[in-house]
Amino acid sequence: MDAASDSSLEAGPGEGGAGCVDMSGAYPLTGTCSVPGFSPFPIACIAQTGCTASISVLSGTIAGTVVGNQLSFETSVAGTPLSCTATLANGTMAVDCSAAGGAATCMATGMAATFPGATRYCCDASAQNCGAGQHCAIVSESAANATSFTACIPAGTTAAGATCTRMGGRLGADGCGAGLFCSNVGQATATTRVCQKTCGATADCPANNNCVLVTRTPAAGNCSPSCTLQGTDCIGGATCRYRVAVGATGATAAQGRYILACDPVGTVATGMSCQFNSECGPGHACVRNNGGPLTCRPECDTAHPCAAGQTCTLYNDGPANTTGAGFCVPN
Repeated sequence: MDAASDSSLEAGPGEGGAGCVDMSGAYPLTGTCSVPGFSPFPIACIAQTGCTASISVLSGTIAGTVVGNQLSFETSVAGTPLSCTATLANGTMAVDCSAAGGAATCMATGMAATFPGATRYCCDASAQNCGAGQHCAIVSESAANATSFTACIPAGTTAAGATCTRMGGRLGADGCGAGLFCSNVGQATATTRVCQKTCGATADCPANNNCVLVTRTPAAGNCSPSCTLQGTDCIGGATCRYRVAVGATGATAAQGRYILACDPVGTVATGMSCQFNSECGPGHACVRNNGGPLTCRPECDTAHPCAAGQTCTLYNDGPANTTGAGFCVPN
């Protein structure tokens, strides 16, 4: 599950509703799930109006109902439907999910994350409706950036296209102006960042740009020019890679869809160990094949097949992967 926002144990004026606690907030969670291969509950972002909640998690956004200090909602894990209850007590969120007949169980706990200056969490990056002097930004719980979410924070003054720096490396701590995000997407090197437009869907971006996914809680990213795989249309020596887009045509915002965007380029060669895409050479991505270690592999699609002796392994993006986007591995 995925969450973001301030929470209180008692509903104040204008918060929650009759008979329900305000549970809005961003909640980094840790837990266990009996469904094999599922890594549960990194973060849940809860936005609440009255006693109705909107819960953003990695799989998308789902609706829930709050009664007292309990939030009830329905979700699924690995195709198994789950009925869930999240209970907020003494500042701690406890989530308990189960399938009919005990076929699966999932449990997690965590406390609400905070970000300096934030007045609200789980805001809409497309609407940018945080109020005067604020903007809906992509932020993280800490400098490690292990979990990210959206929050209304004071807007900075750095203009679009201007160089920016994240204080302590933390997402959102960058001084970018209203509706902008400090990103290296589209830049030649991973250490070069500029203020780019924040988006909640590709429709928010200028022509020939896509909304490149940064966080799913709720789904938001930044606009970046599209490009041609193995082409030369990226400026400044950047390379063209497949990234996950937000709100791309033919895909749900939660699921995303692989699209092409300019990205920082590195020097790590084919088959060598990596941690991030930006470490890999032109046209390569840092990927894991069949549970193996992360290595740099050439990317491929229906228009750009792999070299002889290699197979294009499709990225796992379900029915939204209509372009044959993937990476090359030896036969």
